[in-house]
Amino acid sequence: EVHSSPEQIVDEVKRLADSGILEVTLLGQTVNHYEWNEGGKQTSFADLLWRIHEEVPQLPRLRFITSYPRDFTDDALDVMAQASRICKYLHIPAQSGSNTMLKKMNRGYTVEEYLSLLERARKRMPNIRLAGDMIVGFPGETDEDHALSIELLRQARYKSCFIFKYSPRPGTVSIRRLEDDVPEAVKKERNIELLDIQSQISLELHKGY
Repeated sequence: EVHSSPEQIVDEVKRLADSGILEVTLLGQTVNHYEWNEGGKQTSFADLLWRIHEEVPQLPRLRFITSYPRDFTDDALDVMAQASRICKYLHIPAQSGSNTMLKKMNRGYTVEEYLSLLERARKRMPNIRLAGDMIVGFPGETDEDHALSIELLRQARYKSCFIFKYSPRPGTVSIRRLEDDVPEAVKKERNIELLDIQSQISLELHKGY
């Protein structure tokens, strides 16, 4: 992971806002891992969010993607809740509702820890909207594992969710260690089922407006 300095980021956001940009997204594969150490001073992701909010008041909206569940701190949630111009939105992939699958994926958290994060976010920001990612048909996924993913989807109530069928990818650990043993037809069926459930959840949320 390589991070830009907070000064570079704040200066770039200032230039964008001064040119008329209305919304800036901080982008990173695991954006909440951000950390900068210089001169004995550490800048966390929460610190960076607050700095941009306070030092670029002319920017109407600030958001960020994609967050990693394991390392998302309450400090960052507190900043989001306090800062009026930070969008109350989290893209925070779960990938599966089964702890067995999460362990195989080496995600580093449990379903219970993931749901606890969503609960803490909603407690601070009742109007927050969540987006997620899910993978169906990961090697070894059983019908029971899939049922747990359905349960998580219904509990998370994402505004939107990217749902993908697992496919082997060169260079990954899974392709070396795990057999792609879920039939393509089963993957497709599970994918469609999750998409249908998410469509209904999204519709219900939209009707709320």
